[in-house]
Order: sequence, then C-alpha cells, then structure tokens
Amino acid sequence: FIHNCLNAIRALSLKGDHDRADEYLEGFARLLRAVLEHSVRDRITLEEEIVFLQDYVKLEQLRLGDDFTWSITADQTLIDEEQLIPSLLVQPFVENAIWHGLAPKTGEKRLSVRFSETDGVVNCTVEDNGIGRTEKKDPVAGRRSLGLKLTGERLQLITERLENEGAFRVDDLKDEHGASLGTRVSMKL
Repeated sequence: FIHNCLNAIRALSLKGDHDRADEYLEGFARLLRAVLEHSVRDRITLEEEIVFLQDYVKLEQLRLGDDFTWSITADQTLIDEEQLIPSLLVQPFVENAIWHGLAPKTGEKRLSVRFSETDGVVNCTVEDNGIGRTEKKDPVAGRRSLGLKLTGERLQLITERLENEGAFRVDDLKDEHGASLGTRVSMKL
C-alpha cells in the first residue's frame, strides 16, 4: 500500500503534475493516519471502513483520471446497526483491483464495492472490469506479489481470534467466448 502510493506520487511528480502530486500526498497522509488508527483495533464500524475506502479510491482516481468510475455501497441496516467488521481487510483487495486490473486497462474502468448481509454474516464483493488475472504480464524478475497471501493469512488469524468464520474467493469474470471481463472477490467478514 505505502509502496504503491509513493510510486503514484513519484509518477505524478515526474510527469510535472505537481498540483495533483501534492493533492495525492495530502490524501496519502490522511490515509496513513487512518491506517494507524485502525491497525490498533481488531474491529471498526462498517461506516468507518467505507469512509476509509472512499478516501483511498478518491486518491487513486487522481492517478487514473476521469475514465475511472467507482461505487462503494452497503445495506443501510448494516450502517444503522453500526455493524463491526475486521479492520483493514477490504482495502488490499480494492488496491489489487485498481493497480493490477484497472490501471493497465485502456478505456472505461469500473470498480464496485458492495457490503451486504446474509444469515447474520457480512459479505463484501469487490468487482472490477479490468484486464483480469489471466491477462496479467509476468511480474518483474525477483519481485513477488504477496498481497493476497498475506491478506488471506491475516483474515484467518483475525477470524480465529474473534471466533468468527472468514473467507474469500476470487473469480475471473469472462464473456461467452472466454475473454476477460474483470475480476470479482467475494469475502465473508
């Protein structure tokens, strides 16, 4: 997360877009404060999570531009009941969708994050219309992405500690000809 944000600020600076780089830096500072505040708490309200995600996605929109649209929604009852969810679990999936699915894509880029409840379990779906996992090029030699692995391990540890059941699944979205339509991550929080 920090690495990606710093690279985005650097890229804006190198392009000479100092105003947007400055705006990104200010937003990054706010996000770091939120990460620090949320990291000392096992759970936060869903409303706090949504505000955090909105701040993060607005920051990324500075980098991606106007062809990037997004929505973050939740069942109103979850907000009204001040539903608690494990902190800092959804953002890595949103970040992954933006950086690896949407950023390399040309044309319209869409991201949707949805929180709902089924049988007393909070579900979160992160869906994008990006290039998909199968279209992704080989990683830079010597570098390995650990985001999904670490987030999965963290979800397992938190849910064991809180005596909950948490899980996530990643689905590649395809059209009738097998072409990529994006990615959907479904989580039980």
